[in-house]
Amino acid sequence: MQNCKLSIAEEFLLLSLDDEKGVVCNQPFMGLEFGLAGAVLMELALMGRLRVDEKKLEVLADSATGNQIFDDALAMISSQQAVEDAKYWVWKLGIHIQEIKEYFISHLIELGILEKKEQNILWIYRRKCYPMLDDKVEREDKERIRKIVLDGVEPEPRDIILISLMHSCNLTSEIFSREEQDNYCQRIESIAQMNLIGKAVYEAIYEIIQKMSVQQVYY
Repeated sequence: MQNCKLSIAEEFLLLSLDDEKGVVCNQPFMGLEFGLAGAVLMELALMGRLRVDEKKLEVLADSATGNQIFDDALAMISSQQAVEDAKYWVWKLGIHIQEIKEYFISHLIELGILEKKEQNILWIYRRKCYPMLDDKVEREDKERIRKIVLDGVEPEPRDIILISLMHSCNLTSEIFSREEQDNYCQRIESIAQMNLIGKAVYEAIYEIIQKMSVQQVYY
C-alpha cells in the first residue's frame, strides 16, 4: 500500500465492508450513504472549512482542498442561500452519494487497499464487490477504537467521528462482539453523542426507516 493518509470517509468505508465478500455489511437502508455524507461534512469541519452547531451548518472558508468531493460539497453548501442544519446537508449529500462512494472506492483501489471484482448472484445478474487486499489501516482503526471503548483511552477527534458514524449506521458489530456491545453500550453512546454531525446522520437514518415503515403499512 502506498503511504497515504486516508480520509474519514475512506476509513469509514473500510470498516463498513465485509473484508472477504467486499460488500457493505448489513445495516439500515441508506445507512452507508448517510454515513459517507456525514464523513464528508466531518472532514470539512476538521479542516476548518465548516462550523456546526445545533441549529446550523455554515461555511467558514471555501478555498480549494485538493479533493474534488470536498470542493464540490463546499460549493454546494456555499451556493445555498438559506442557512440549514447538519441533518439537512446529510440528507442533501446522501441522496446524491453514488459519485462520492465511487470516488473514494476508486482511490482505495489505486492505493492497493481494495480490489474490484464482480460476483454472479443466482446466475441472474452480476454485482460489483471490493475485497480487501491490504487490511493494515482497518486493523489499526479497529485496535484503536477498541482501546478507546474497552480500555477508556481518550479519543482523538477523528476517533470520535468514526465511532459516531459506526454507531449511527448500526455497524459497531464490525468492531465489537455482542457481549462487548452489551457491556459497553453506554460508553459507545456517550462517545457517539460528542459529535453533532454523527447525531444528524443517526436522525436521518431513523427518519427514512420510519417513513419506509409507514409506506409498508399502506401498500
